[in-house]
Formats: sequence, structure tokens, C-alpha cells
Amino acid sequence: MKILSVKNNTDLCEKVKDYCKNNWAKVYESFAKTADKSVTAERFPQTWLMYERRKDEPQLSIAGFYQLDVQDGLTVHTSLTPFITTLFVDPYFRSTRHFGETALMHAREMLGDMGYDTAYLHTDLVGYYEKYGFSEIGLDITNYGSPTKVYCADTITDIYYEVYDKHNKKPDHIRLGIGNTAGPLYVRHAVIFSVRLAKFTAGILTYFKVNLGNMTENLQVDGVQRYPPVVVRCCLYIS
Repeated sequence: MKILSVKNNTDLCEKVKDYCKNNWAKVYESFAKTADKSVTAERFPQTWLMYERRKDEPQLSIAGFYQLDVQDGLTVHTSLTPFITTLFVDPYFRSTRHFGETALMHAREMLGDMGYDTAYLHTDLVGYYEKYGFSEIGLDITNYGSPTKVYCADTITDIYYEVYDKHNKKPDHIRLGIGNTAGPLYVRHAVIFSVRLAKFTAGILTYFKVNLGNMTENLQVDGVQRYPPVVVRCCLYIS
């Protein structure tokens, strides 16, 4: 799958506008206006397309799209920003692959790269976004008078970790096999590394217990502290 932006690409913008008109006419007017602005916008709005090859077809075709914007027409939660909007997956791909999940993950990564901690969206769907890490935070009314539910999820970004031994500040060596490193790391008192992960403490702790703890010798997670914006200190100790 390819995910492409319409930024600085008017041809691609026109292509996705035509696709939206033929496949989701209800939102076409607002989608097209946002897409046009996305071509030259510095930060927001943004319009992204998913491209994939259909079975027995040599050419890639549009598999869906989504947009990012500062606001999304709410009347109550007006201070929330930014929003994932107009997520659409072509019916052909809905039952075969996780295109919706991929688009949501990509959106959270884009917003994380821009420095945001939280991504928002609103919908009248029940039980869909919860499967992909979103939590309902309230009810709202759109500018068109329709009731809707507001959801949020942490963005995804490169988080830097400082790992150190709690009881032995300068041990001779601690063997840490971390992430996708080529081999174990030997450190005197600390090692700093990064990983792509959603920014919530529970997920960080789970990452260490599962991916770090299992790759170390007698090393356990004692606790996690966050230092804004994306630095996490993890206390470890030798059991």
C-alpha cells in the first residue's frame, strides 16, 4: 500500500476529488474544499490517499482517503484540536485488509511528527474506532445539527528512553537487547534509544515488560516517568 499526500500535487487532488464524488457524494462539497486547501497549506488541512492494487489489476487504484484539520465542525468541544476527518475505505478493500486501521495509524504518526500529543475525531459509528485505540470522551452536535460522539487517541511519535539501573548507578555492565538493534548493548550506567510508540504510560510500561524484560538477564522494570514532550526515563533494577 502507498499513502500519498496531495500537497503540491493538483493532479492528485483532482483525482481524489473525483473519487470522493463518485463514492461518497454526501461529503463531497466539504471534502473538495479541504482538499483544494491541502495543496498549498503549510500545516493544515491535509489530504491523504491510500493506493493499492486490486486483484488481477496491474495498476494501483485509490483504496481510500482521510483528511487532517484543525477543527471539524463541532459546537461543544470547540477547543479540541487537531482532528482526523472524512476517513473512507473503498468497499472492495474493507473485508480483505486493515485499511482503516492503517489510515488511522498513519494519521496519528503524522500528528505526532507535528508535535501533537492527542488526535481527535467524531463519528456516529458504534464500536469501530474503539478497536483501534480510540476512546469516547463526550457527545456533541455538529454545525449541521447532527448528534455525534467525540473520540481521542494518543499520537504516535519517536519517544526517547533513558534506561538506567536503579540500585547500581555504575554497574560494570548491563546487557540490554533493545528493539531492532543488531546486538545486545553494554552500558556503564545508561543507554538512550528511541522507538515508535503511542505516548501513554501503560503502553510504555507494557513495552518494557514484554520487549525489554524478555531480552535481558535478570533485569526488571521498576517504574516509568515521563519528561515532556517525548522523553521517558525508565528505572530498572537487577533482581
